[in-house]
Amino acid sequence: MGWTFTNKPKGESVKEFFSKEFNYENETSAGRVIDCSASLREAYLAYEIEKKNNGGQKEVVAIVCLIQYTKDPYYNFGYKDMDETMWPYYYNCPERILKLLTPTTNENALEWRKRCWENIERKKARPKFEVGDILEFEEPIEFSGGIKMKQLKVASKRRLLFRDPNGGFGLFKLRRNTLKTVPYKVLKEKKEEERR
Repeated sequence: MGWTFTNKPKGESVKEFFSKEFNYENETSAGRVIDCSASLREAYLAYEIEKKNNGGQKEVVAIVCLIQYTKDPYYNFGYKDMDETMWPYYYNCPERILKLLTPTTNENALEWRKRCWENIERKKARPKFEVGDILEFEEPIEFSGGIKMKQLKVASKRRLLFRDPNGGFGLFKLRRNTLKTVPYKVLKEKKEEERR
């Protein structure tokens, strides 16, 4: 369960890389990556295993790979792979991968899948916001310099930049984890014609 560092050619997708690493076929079985979802730090794979000596029975399991990019000219990509029966403590597997998995009786895999589904439901329940909306947090968010803000106006969704809705201070940057863990509600900004 250690890390493997190797070369991932420029332009090769994470799915193509893991297909090269994990796909196999022999007289009794075969395995192949059928889908992959990757971020900068984690990859989730739906992996199909075919048992040839058992009537061609197939099962699809999840493999979680922690990934790391390096500046080394050759060893530029590292990964640490764990299958779902090892109960990896990473629960960001997307819905499309979970839906490909076949039923299992393994308790670790069942618990891991349950937590991934709970994470998906939490994300779906989180209020959506647009640029210009104001987020009001249950508890004030503290920034460097001791500044505490209970409300922040969305300046950039992609970069998670916010402003003081009252016009003071400069830009504030939030971590994605803050939006995942600190409850908030969205106050829609009134359009100019509504103010008149």
